[in-house]
Amino acid sequence: MPREEFGEAEGENRWPEPLRARFARLGHRLIMAQPDAY
Repeated sequence: MPREEFGEAEGENRWPEPLRARFARLGHRLIMAQPDAY
């Protein structure tokens, strides 16, 4: 999965692959739901 799509600097390694795949689809909605996780 392309790293540039995710914030590698903060918390990116905390996301398991299934969640990161869903995160790419949900986009800002998941960021707004989990602001500290991004």
